[in-house]
Amino acid sequence: MNCKIRTKDDIAIIDIQEKIIDHIFAYDLSNKVLLLIQEENINYIAINFENILLFSSTAVGTLLDISKIIHKYNGEICLFNLNNDLIESIKILNLEKALQIVSDEKDAINYLSSIVTTIDNNICNYRILNNVVIFDIKTPRFGLQNSGFIKAKCIDLIEKRKVNKICLNFENVSLITSYGIGILVSISNIAKINKVVFCIYNLNQDVLEIINISMVDNIIKIVKNEIEALRLTFNDTCIHMIH
Repeated sequence: MNCKIRTKDDIAIIDIQEKIIDHIFAYDLSNKVLLLIQEENINYIAINFENILLFSSTAVGTLLDISKIIHKYNGEICLFNLNNDLIESIKILNLEKALQIVSDEKDAINYLSSIVTTIDNNICNYRILNNVVIFDIKTPRFGLQNSGFIKAKCIDLIEKRKVNKICLNFENVSLITSYGIGILVSISNIAKINKVVFCIYNLNQDVLEIINISMVDNIIKIVKNEIEALRLTFNDTCIHMIH
């Protein structure tokens, strides 16, 4: 697949090097986007069409499928640097409302960044206190629609060495899914590797019971409240990792 992928904050920019997008390239592009979402937790994607002269009807259908996949993961996609012929083709197919198109990379970044900020505010608040970040989760369900977003934020903070402790406040969470539990395990493992304290607190009895049944309570550090979370040291969280 002839393309380059760059990242800027929470956004992936895909620079397509081909001049024609056929069904084979479109299929490869779809797989690449899925990997970005599932393995790198990036679900805000801008595709650069600067070099594209033509795309097939199958490719257009694949772009629609990619858009649906991204929306399923609570993300967004936009296309930029399309020539007039490509824009006209999309209009003829009545797809200008289904595919978000902007003029250039700057507009694409601004558009996606505004959505990231909005979703950020809807999913959680986060506070940073002396190299400790606290995520106050707003949504009652911790699962596919929000946990990946929080994981991406945690990984970014860990990799950039911005904090030495990450705490998730579950006070507003009434349900956790198996996907959400998997995300917590993943964050916990990444935190341990990087010697960052990670814990969750303020769990109600139902959420706590689900985690206990899942047998990951010895992997994810759970404490009662924020005071206990702030007192934790890295040695307190050195429990088993899961692979």
